[in-house]
Amino acid sequence: MRKTLDDNRKSQWLIDKSVGDNPPPERLASKNTGGNVKRKRMAKANANATETPKRLSAQKANTNAKHQRLIQKKDWLCLGALCILAVTLLVVRRVSAKGLLLVVWVDHAVYTTMDLQKDQTLVIQTPEGRNTLLIENGVARVAESDCPRRVCQNQRIDARGGVICCAPHGVLIVPKTAALDGVSG
Repeated sequence: MRKTLDDNRKSQWLIDKSVGDNPPPERLASKNTGGNVKRKRMAKANANATETPKRLSAQKANTNAKHQRLIQKKDWLCLGALCILAVTLLVVRRVSAKGLLLVVWVDHAVYTTMDLQKDQTLVIQTPEGRNTLLIENGVARVAESDCPRRVCQNQRIDARGGVICCAPHGVLIVPKTAALDGVSG
């Protein structure tokens, strides 16, 4: 096996010699003492070692630049998705509030139905007393009541929902979606 290696080196030297007049640097080094060969090999290894980090740092810089751009794209996509979601929720809320009806119950029977989007006033007269229902800007509330504690004046109904109840007068006001058959009795 040793002979084949030597033969390969000689043939390589012959090829190199045919290409140029100068023998390969390894051949020159082999003629000198062993110290020079080691130094030249070390110099080659150091040259390769210094080139590699430069290439790696350039590759890292390219990778970091691409990574930063992807993060920015993801941020814009998330921001756009949140904006679309917010607009959708606002539109759905406006549309759902448009046709909201209120059902006014007096003594376990339907007294009337009212549109929450129309500004109006309704006076509800019962044998126990009187309530004034006021609808303004999509919010229903009891403006006046002659019941003893007037708890119903602190209650509201808007597009999000709610219930107004005046127990002494037997008045119940609910959105149509919350009006159930079981309420009547």
